[in-house]
Amino acid sequence: MNPWNREQERVKQVERIIGAKAKRVEPSQREPDGPVFQLPSGKKITFDVVLSEREHALVQCLLRGEAAHAVKRGKTLQDWIKAVLEGENPLPLSEHFSHLHPSDRIPALLLFEQGSSFFVKEDLSALFDTYFSEQKPWLIELNEREWLVFAPLREWIGADVFTFEAEELLLQAANGLQGALADEFGLKTNMVLTTPISSWEQLPGMWKRLVQVREVVCSFRTEQAIWVTWKPRLERLLMQLDRKAITAFLEEIPGLTILKEAEMQKTIDMFLRLDLNVSETARHLFLHRNTLLYRFDRVKQETGLDVRRFADAMLIKVILLMLKHHETRR
Repeated sequence: MNPWNREQERVKQVERIIGAKAKRVEPSQREPDGPVFQLPSGKKITFDVVLSEREHALVQCLLRGEAAHAVKRGKTLQDWIKAVLEGENPLPLSEHFSHLHPSDRIPALLLFEQGSSFFVKEDLSALFDTYFSEQKPWLIELNEREWLVFAPLREWIGADVFTFEAEELLLQAANGLQGALADEFGLKTNMVLTTPISSWEQLPGMWKRLVQVREVVCSFRTEQAIWVTWKPRLERLLMQLDRKAITAFLEEIPGLTILKEAEMQKTIDMFLRLDLNVSETARHLFLHRNTLLYRFDRVKQETGLDVRRFADAMLIKVILLMLKHHETRR
């Protein structure tokens, strides 16, 4: 039976039992003095008769039965969230889930480089349940490569309220989850984090922020694996340039070929991420310090830019980002 018809049949059943017609309570009107009952669709009804305690309990029991049926047919919190993200106009959030608040959870968009053929959905869910041992995360499978996770803040930063001072703890926790996914399933995962929302009405705006950064991740494919939406990104600015402008800019760079080498890009990316620290970069790349300096000297000879100088390093960063963006748009 159609869900709407089933709900109407249940209301008619209640009307027959108590001998009174149900009246819908509109969101804009003041709630009546008598008892108000919420249906699984989010609609509210009342009756113009005084109900005994037994009748009140019976109505609640019947409507709870309909709510349970709604859950069985797939109207879960995850289904409702997915409908919102897909641009649908879902029914109001069921009273069955009204106690679930998003304010103490950090939304994380997981982008798997491999598709769902590389893992079993139930195994992935089990890993999340094990990783978050005290409070279960909310998982929404968007497609075979993207999952949205509402992770409990307390498990990641030891508090129920997020502040930017806890960013380092959050990034470490996210890195730990990436490691678990890699160890258990061999999955390489990019992750986009955004700030918690205080109510479900903010869900579309939250998703818009995640999507904006997701586009950056897909366009530039940098070595960075964890992204946050609350920091302005140079990549988002560069995405607004058209292909003609990018091509004209790159044509002005002498010796561009050396910056297209995959090994050189990896070396420079690491050097930039480690704040231009030569010793740390050599250690992370398992290179001798002199080998690293030799690579930087080659770049200087070919392009005239010294990556060890801050101003030149920033220009090289822009060049590398443009190269990656230009390549993905071909």
